[in-house]
Amino acid sequence: MKVSIERKRPVVKKLFGGTKEADYESAFVTIQLSVEETALIKQNRLEDRMVYEHPEDEGDYERGQQAAREVPNSYAGKHPAPRYKRSRFVSHFLQEPTQEVYAYLDTPIRFAEIQKTVENNLRELMKLIAAVQSFPTDKKEFDFTLPIGEGAGFTSGVSREVELESELPVPTSQPVTQSGSVYCTDCGARSSSGARFCTACGKPLATSKA
Repeated sequence: MKVSIERKRPVVKKLFGGTKEADYESAFVTIQLSVEETALIKQNRLEDRMVYEHPEDEGDYERGQQAAREVPNSYAGKHPAPRYKRSRFVSHFLQEPTQEVYAYLDTPIRFAEIQKTVENNLRELMKLIAAVQSFPTDKKEFDFTLPIGEGAGFTSGVSREVELESELPVPTSQPVTQSGSVYCTDCGARSSSGARFCTACGKPLATSKA
């Protein structure tokens, strides 16, 4: 994409035929798209992307809507200004590469604002085109591998089972006591210290010898 933004006097029609150079300056934008860029824009319906929004469009639109409400039978009420009468979209440049985006340039800062706005909008357009080109249009496959093992942030099923088993008391011939509790040597259930029978299986609890 090649872009040119310049200020110059436009050519206007004379009252009684013919043309002449206007007595004011306008801002013109020229966009030259490659065949591939043009095809991508049309295939992905990017023609409605804004290149430059004219500042008077919003005011004209609001006044037209107001006239339609207040005097609906008047010419202004029946023919309100469209939302984007003066603005230029990508579709305009597909029809004609050079477009007048602003007439009657009054200050250099206005021209600088136009340049910045057009540049930003076209950068966004190029990002969309690049995004479309980076993805396949027919099919895309993915291969995912879940990390398992040390340093992967997960604990494998085998190692977790070992950890769970290590938390259970190991049956012994002697009662296992801990913090005022006693564990059954048959089923491993915990009972309160001093109990004579297991609360789970009912078998007698062995007493430790002093």
